[in-house]
Amino acid sequence: MNVQLSTNDNVAARTRYLNEAECLPYMSAARYLIDHYVSAYWKRNRNDPEYVSMELTLCRYLLADMKDPYMRKVTLKWLARMLNINPIVLYNDPDLPF
Repeated sequence: MNVQLSTNDNVAARTRYLNEAECLPYMSAARYLIDHYVSAYWKRNRNDPEYVSMELTLCRYLLADMKDPYMRKVTLKWLARMLNINPIVLYNDPDLPF
């Protein structure tokens, strides 16, 4: 029996996002970062617990105020550290959704 689940429609994802409603607007930005900068095996499986955990962690970092240049710089450094990439890559990405 093969059962297909829709994106993040599982108990683990719902449990992790239960008290994190403020993170929901940043899901698309977190998914952009995962799609473009993560090379892990779970990158294409949005129901994988590792994917959900990374997505939520990135959303939490994106809650910072990006209008302030200093906070944007610090947040990009944090994101780069989480993604295990050089921060300059994020600084130079013109397609960042934030």
